[in-house]
Amino acid sequence: MLKNNLKIILRQFWKNRLNSSISVIGLGLGLAFSLIVFMYVQHEYSYDKHFKDGKKMYRVYINNSVMQWARSLMVIGDELVDRSPYVDQATSFQYSRNGTLRKEQDQSIVLAQHIMAVDSNFMDFFGLELITGNRNAMKKPNMAFVTEEIAKKYFGRENPVGKILDIESMQYHDEMGEYTIAGIVKELPSNTHFRYNILLSQKGDLEASIKQLKRRKAFGAYTYIKVNSANQLPQIKTEIGTILGDKLGNLPGPPAAALTHDLQAVSDIHLNSNLAHELKPTSSASHLLLILSVGFVVLLVSLLNFVILHSSQILKRGKEIALKRISGANGLSLFSYFGLESLFYSFLSLQLAFIIIEAARPYLVKIIQVEVPFLFYESSSILTILGLLIVSVLVFNLSAILLVRKLNLPDTLKLGIVGNGKGDVLRKILTILQFTGAIALLVFSFIINRQLDYIQSKDLGFEKNNVLVLKNPNRRVTQNSLKQELLKLPGVKGVTRCNQYPGYPMNPASIPLPNEDSFATKQTAGDRDFVRTMGIELKEIWSDTISNYILINECMSSKMKEAYGDNWKKALDPFIPAGIIKDFHITSLHSKLEPFFLNVLTDEDRAFRFMLVSFENRNVEETIGAIRNVWSSHHPDKLFDYLFVDDVLAQQYKVEKQSIQIINIILVVILIIIGMGLLGTVTIMMKNRQKEIGIRKVLGASENSLLISQIRRVSIIILVAIGIASPVTLVLGNRWLMNFQYKTEMEVWPFVLASAIVLLFSWSIVIWKVRGAVKVNPVECLKYE
Repeated sequence: MLKNNLKIILRQFWKNRLNSSISVIGLGLGLAFSLIVFMYVQHEYSYDKHFKDGKKMYRVYINNSVMQWARSLMVIGDELVDRSPYVDQATSFQYSRNGTLRKEQDQSIVLAQHIMAVDSNFMDFFGLELITGNRNAMKKPNMAFVTEEIAKKYFGRENPVGKILDIESMQYHDEMGEYTIAGIVKELPSNTHFRYNILLSQKGDLEASIKQLKRRKAFGAYTYIKVNSANQLPQIKTEIGTILGDKLGNLPGPPAAALTHDLQAVSDIHLNSNLAHELKPTSSASHLLLILSVGFVVLLVSLLNFVILHSSQILKRGKEIALKRISGANGLSLFSYFGLESLFYSFLSLQLAFIIIEAARPYLVKIIQVEVPFLFYESSSILTILGLLIVSVLVFNLSAILLVRKLNLPDTLKLGIVGNGKGDVLRKILTILQFTGAIALLVFSFIINRQLDYIQSKDLGFEKNNVLVLKNPNRRVTQNSLKQELLKLPGVKGVTRCNQYPGYPMNPASIPLPNEDSFATKQTAGDRDFVRTMGIELKEIWSDTISNYILINECMSSKMKEAYGDNWKKALDPFIPAGIIKDFHITSLHSKLEPFFLNVLTDEDRAFRFMLVSFENRNVEETIGAIRNVWSSHHPDKLFDYLFVDDVLAQQYKVEKQSIQIINIILVVILIIIGMGLLGTVTIMMKNRQKEIGIRKVLGASENSLLISQIRRVSIIILVAIGIASPVTLVLGNRWLMNFQYKTEMEVWPFVLASAIVLLFSWSIVIWKVRGAVKVNPVECLKYE
């Protein structure tokens, strides 16, 4: 029986090979992209779940009214282990995204990324696996572990153990000295919230600065602890406050209220953290929910397309089904037959989906910077695939049984079709749902694109384009002579030195109020040229010839005037206010405008962390080359490493850009699937109505009238879909826009444009197929009647 059924299925496939191929390709595309989406979401949710004691791991981070940083005070970790019975283990480290190495061969300086200065507990804490070497080497001075990637990059096929790494710089440290490689450490999986290439011992050359950091109110470290019970987190927070009071309470720096720390589960970092100085770009649960919803829409559209095409085929197979019923086939045997048929088609579609996924993986990494894991990298992926296969089979079977469950055998044998009329109604309903999903995605895509265009084009209150950022390679040098030479270059509009810049986390501050309360503000230090170089508008200026003054923004000015009235300037003592600058956005448009002041330091011997160079938007490469030459003349043994302010700002919208790129790709896929489904459906419909068209033509109907009647049928379906999709998308779009403090208003044009695209796309397919059908000579259609 099974063999006979397989033969019938293969014959049916070959007999209707065009529509069968369309349904297989359509379902294959849908399964491929929905699988990619599901695997990506699964990968994002799996972040940091691989740690052995992951549920016990917490990150200590600074959290108060003025500052929310992923960093902490370095003294906390060791003291908690010694004092708290609830903390089993702790580790503290420093991290540098970009550092430099000196190559032994030619003494040239090269860029090195993801360098960590770690304590001796780091490897055991995170359970790092060594390929070669002994982890106890981290207790020795000036030792290093590297990944295989770094070992191959700098030492080729040679064994790197015992070789020397000359570390030129990492964050907060310069001319660090030579480190002996003690072993090779295995890289952590990509679904980890931090990454390393080089691990350096805190013993040796770094020891003095690490000890000093533990005696300062400086948030330059990352601290993690393992607790023996999550119920004791409140007690641990209290102990952290006690430690900071005992160890740092009498030291200069921020007041005790600004030293408040909190604990964050490591498993929550990737999706539920938006702190400054994160070790790696984070995502969000709302972003994944959006992507997951899109994946379900793709799956739904492809399954609907699959069902629509096959229901059309089933309606033509009346004689075959009737003969099976006459031969004794009951509902169960018909269900089994259609189950086998749908399994065959689903299997072909899944095979095609696997091919598409593996072919698309490198392009997805390149286009949307998302690493899609290998298809079968864990059992949950296989379960997802099996689930999709079962869904496909069940959906097909249910649609088939619904169509044939009340078969009128005489009529079916006479007409050759399943003629109860319910199949046509079902197909229309499914088609409406299919178009609803496509229109909703199109509208949502336009909304996201519009918002991204808005935030990228919105005036932020400063000049973000063509502003180059250079890091001071030596914090003991003022770089004033370098600045003066850069100002002489053609095309350079301004140069300033500063400690932070828009897009880089600003330093927090707290301004006292008369009622013993305070308000949070952000601040940075820069020289006299900061405002002019960054194109920030001066609203008021009283004196810029004095030494070491501050400029406050309008937001801070309003708060001060409201609290202190005309005496607000005196309330800022010891700062000397010299003017008011226009409000500008120091972070992304996810956040509101904040109070801010610029501490203008006029001392010529003052050293700053960064240098910003603003230049004209012409001969960009030539200008950067000239800047490089001047830089190299002052720092011949330092790497010329730079970035642009607009690139830093763009990184803050990485999640939104990923969303729109994924949705745009999927939109193309959905339009292809709908187009293929519409092509197959219209083809079947025209074949079924060929005789009707022939009779209408004999009776005098024109080709245009026949064409208009078919376009009208499709248009009614699409208009119903528009009516369903519009309110749903309106609600979801408004909810998504709530993530932004500054957003566009919902407009009519996305709905109109999406509807027009789907209508025109559908009309073009209908016109193409119907014109071919109506041009057939009526004699050919009616000669057997």
